[in-house]
Amino acid sequence: MITTKTSITAEDLFYPKSEPFDKGYLDVGDGHHVFYQQMGNPKGVPVLLVHGGPGLGIEAGDKTTRLHDPLYFRIIAVDQRGCGQSKPHVAIDTAKALRHNTTEKLSDDFEKIRAHLNIPAWHVYGYSWGACLAPYYAANHPQHILSLTIGGIWMHTPEEIDWYINRMGLFMPEAEATLLSLLPPSVKRFDRLNYLYKSITGKDKKQALKIAEAQGNFEFLATHFHAPEGIASTTEKMSRTEKTQFQKMMISLGALEIFYMKENPLPANWYKTAKVKKSLKSIKDIALIQGRYDIVCPPTTAYDFYQAHPHSKLTMVQYAGHKSSEPELLQAIIKENNRLKR
Repeated sequence: MITTKTSITAEDLFYPKSEPFDKGYLDVGDGHHVFYQQMGNPKGVPVLLVHGGPGLGIEAGDKTTRLHDPLYFRIIAVDQRGCGQSKPHVAIDTAKALRHNTTEKLSDDFEKIRAHLNIPAWHVYGYSWGACLAPYYAANHPQHILSLTIGGIWMHTPEEIDWYINRMGLFMPEAEATLLSLLPPSVKRFDRLNYLYKSITGKDKKQALKIAEAQGNFEFLATHFHAPEGIASTTEKMSRTEKTQFQKMMISLGALEIFYMKENPLPANWYKTAKVKKSLKSIKDIALIQGRYDIVCPPTTAYDFYQAHPHSKLTMVQYAGHKSSEPELLQAIIKENNRLKR
């Protein structure tokens, strides 16, 4: 296990922005059309980016598409069902976006895109929720996985969901305050998920969007290790179009998170079953990156995954929280991504 500390800035580390050389929608069935784009080197080694959330979309502000060398890699970015540029979008048609929206379906979508793009095998990178979905997908299709790199580790288990909904606010009371102000006093802490879920799926669409946005804002603020600017400070620098897109992203993040936590939790030890261990053992190159002070995805999950899969490598970043674009984490992430350039 490795610990790291750095003082350089994020912009020093990111690769240059690469414009898509191909993009489009794939009809994956169930009324969903998933948006994908390809960047970098068309003849490069393929890598799939699995974004966080659920609900962030690939262009969420953490510059996920700039974590791999565009001269070396063929970078495939996919917006998961209900968010980003995929259709239907949860902020526009909540009911349709949530229908047939499960972890298994998202995993199947990656396989359909891989086949659609005629890619025999690819590297897979995922962060946060993506750190759950990436190994879930890899365990089901190990023959198509060259390597697995995950960070900000979340396995979407009942214990983690309980922490996130009921206890994380103990460390970020000021960030949680806006969300709590929208909840009736009768809603107790340990019944909060039920109320949030009923709100986002209820008939009052205005209230549903307000709750979803507040939940998204809460997580946005909780991700920072260094003092966050706050939502107002973040958006005041944006154009009207950018503000609209940011609000849409916060809504999709909040709505899909609540939905997945209520309707689609994964079994407590799913990533430690004999079947998953066998599948992931066949993937020889697995790397994990985790912030020591991540209050969204506490380090115990990363360490537990590492213990279950001892052939993996765990980098514990000592002075970091959850936000992947903070320099200490970013340096470790890009270092691990660069290991694949061989």
